[in-house]
Amino acid sequence: MKPVETSASLLELNKRELTLATTVLVGASTLVLGKYVYSALKNRGGASEEDQDSALVVNEERSIPDVMKAKSKDVVIIYGTQTGTSEDLAKRLSRSLQSDFSANPMVIDPQDFDVESLSRIGEDKIVVFLLSSTGDGEPTDDMVSWYNKIIPENTPTTDDYSSLEVPKFQVPESEEISPDYVYDKDKPLKNLTFASFGLGDSSYVDFNAHSKHVTRRLISLGATLLGPHGLGDGSKDTGADFAKWKDTVVPLIVDHIGLKPSSGSSAPYVPDWVITEINKNAPIYDKKKFVKFRFSNIENESDLPPERIKVDISNPWNSMVISAKHLTSPENEKSIVHIEFDISDSSMTYTTGDHIYLWPFNFDLNVDSLFSLMDVDPEQVINIVPNPDSTNSGSLPYSFNTYKNVLTFFMDVTTPTTQDTIKDVLMPNVKSQAGTEYLSKLVKDNDFYTEEIKKPLTSPGELLKKLISIETESNVPENERFKLQFDVLLSMLPRQSPRQYSISSSSLETPDKVSISVVVLKYKNVNGQNRYGVASNFIAAAVDVQIQKYGTLDGRAPSKIEPFDPSYSLRDKMLTTELVQNKDFRIPIYIRRSAFKLPEDPKIPVVMVGPGTGLAPFRGFVRERTQMLITGVEDLGATVLFFGNRHERLDFIYGDEMTDCFATLGKNNPDSKLFTAFSRDIPGKKVYVQDRVIENGDLVYKLLFEQGGYFYICGDGSRMA
Repeated sequence: MKPVETSASLLELNKRELTLATTVLVGASTLVLGKYVYSALKNRGGASEEDQDSALVVNEERSIPDVMKAKSKDVVIIYGTQTGTSEDLAKRLSRSLQSDFSANPMVIDPQDFDVESLSRIGEDKIVVFLLSSTGDGEPTDDMVSWYNKIIPENTPTTDDYSSLEVPKFQVPESEEISPDYVYDKDKPLKNLTFASFGLGDSSYVDFNAHSKHVTRRLISLGATLLGPHGLGDGSKDTGADFAKWKDTVVPLIVDHIGLKPSSGSSAPYVPDWVITEINKNAPIYDKKKFVKFRFSNIENESDLPPERIKVDISNPWNSMVISAKHLTSPENEKSIVHIEFDISDSSMTYTTGDHIYLWPFNFDLNVDSLFSLMDVDPEQVINIVPNPDSTNSGSLPYSFNTYKNVLTFFMDVTTPTTQDTIKDVLMPNVKSQAGTEYLSKLVKDNDFYTEEIKKPLTSPGELLKKLISIETESNVPENERFKLQFDVLLSMLPRQSPRQYSISSSSLETPDKVSISVVVLKYKNVNGQNRYGVASNFIAAAVDVQIQKYGTLDGRAPSKIEPFDPSYSLRDKMLTTELVQNKDFRIPIYIRRSAFKLPEDPKIPVVMVGPGTGLAPFRGFVRERTQMLITGVEDLGATVLFFGNRHERLDFIYGDEMTDCFATLGKNNPDSKLFTAFSRDIPGKKVYVQDRVIENGDLVYKLLFEQGGYFYICGDGSRMA
């Protein structure tokens, strides 16, 4: 989603070119009008000179080379992630290096280390960067500190960085790099060899900007890039892009560190986690480190006032659900829901146009299917910590938990298992010939993997059941059959990643409440099996809880608890326990700043195109502009919204309130208008938002070109074009 600011160059376009340009949609959530993209300044606070000086004092626990030396590591893999994808790729790469080449890699979060220590990494070692971009090509939250130290704020993106001031790095001690190494203060990273892979989305104009900028900056500081700079495209297939890059770069990595492929079988399997079952009466058990629902990982949080609790991507806030409703008719083929959170008891604030990150809970079907394959009590309390012998560097928010809570709250039990995870985690734990042959074919035969796993979106549980059924049909002896262990399962599963949504409320109108609008995803796969969006159905279940608690939208109280598909045991508990009586249904969220904003000057007109749930941020914009009038702003520029869906009666979301808002806005400025397009209401004639834009080209032209307005679009580009 990007606002487009008019400029002198835009004035050269005629009205027809303008309206045609508005139909060019790039990607699933953004429109880019060629090169005319408004690039909002990023709010990045650079480190002060005093902070840089203090960082030059070596803290061995935060020094990459010191930790590598202490742990005998030869490869360090640094991920920058917003939702966990690059962290998962880092772990997969680490496992492959360890299994296939007996390398000693370690995976690190940049927040735990000092970027200034890169200058002391030995020439025979290698650093791998796997960096996601977020927002409009910005660094991820965990990379902001590093990024700000090596790339000054507002540095032109076309700069090759050769003219920038060189940041301060730690000066290597004598022979720390190599016997003949001489430190060069102008090229402080000439010791460093690195590989780089970015995760981005080509539908954004600043595709993979974070990774590109960091890579160029490291090279300008003297570092040597090993192999090609890989660029993963989330609008297509990041996994395939990563696999291609990995096949090219891994041989170069192992050659650089002086290793060869492991002879014979792969290295022994090492689980990522050490799991110990705990008696609640045992001295080791600490109730404060136990979680029943998903909470932040801040120790003794309940003892702190909200303003002292840091809320970020690593420490989400459990916000209370205070309002929820269905936005579409029950007859509609798709369900769209609205849910609202109270943030008044947190340190979080927001500005209209910001984003929410939300952590969903897994539904029962996928969780229970996994427990049916294991001989464990789901309610058993366990202590779970990273295995020091593995490449796993992360920990779960709470060290004490139950088997069921770990799978329900923290792990991704839905995403199909990757080929390298099958090879490095599952295959070493399978003894039978039949099972090994099946898994080996999945790993080696890409077409077979695509048909068996990728196309049907086969879940880890379904894969494991298929493996067990093959062994059963092949009459594999009982002592050779695969028995799923919990540590193996956890090593197979990625972390549950937060989902990002546009905030659909106005901070001017409701500063202590934020809302989102979500399409509930339910469909059949190629094999006719039910598939459910993890986050959207969890949100729909939360909406259902609210309706069951407080009655239906027309005020009628429900006569009984209705079933929900897919089922959530947590939902049923919410409807029958004290949590309901206390109106305390909480969901972990985090608010992140966005550059997708209204113009600072309210006199500037805005033109918005938002079909479907693309309306979400514009609902916030419209309510904000309406609230401006209510609070006394008199000279308000025109506000124009183009909204589209299939049927006016079934899925005109927020229809009544948008009509009311524009009645108010129109009284202040006659150019403020709401235009709608419902593609299935007129038999034989499909009308889309771009048709309405063209029909009203004179107005759009006047507001953008004659009055210098802003143009915004948000929605599913593949369905609007």
